[in-house]
Amino acid sequence: MTKIKTDGDRAFPGSARFKFIKAIAILCLAMLLIVVVPLSALRFMTTGSILRAPNATRMERDLIRYRESMDTIIKYLISSTFSQATIWRANMSDDGNVELSVAGRRFAVEDSEAAEAVCYLFRRGFRVISINEQVVSFQRWSNLNAGRGIAFSADGSTPDKATFEFLIELTPLSEAGWYFFVEDFNEWRRRNQ
Repeated sequence: MTKIKTDGDRAFPGSARFKFIKAIAILCLAMLLIVVVPLSALRFMTTGSILRAPNATRMERDLIRYRESMDTIIKYLISSTFSQATIWRANMSDDGNVELSVAGRRFAVEDSEAAEAVCYLFRRGFRVISINEQVVSFQRWSNLNAGRGIAFSADGSTPDKATFEFLIELTPLSEAGWYFFVEDFNEWRRRNQ
């Protein structure tokens, strides 16, 4: 039985049709690489994330999701001898050692449970964990001039502006003692001129 040829078959024989579809697919992929990848890279370089900056609702979900690890870190930092200390994701060593930065000096986090909780949060996208007096903050997002995250006040008081460098927003979350914070140097400077 012979196949009846249609007008489409005459215009695009089998191999030509395949080449045409392949060329369209390559063109679409090239456009994706030319447009999407550079825009994503630009957003990452300017904001530190391809994703949008988190809001209070997203941070509320993160609090619920990561509460156990956060509580472990809070317990460790509050019981430490440091009233001000910072744990930077950038300072993590390849062998998994976690270090506190205090006044330019580094100290190892000796508590393995706390170190494991820090590593877990950093793998989940947190950037900086710090304590300032009785307030422990977990920075989730940052760029060159701004940062967002959640903070816990261990003594129950509302954190004041001295706790954060460039605080422009502090919103209580549903859990007592927990706050969503936004720091933004440019906005803070504009408001305080």
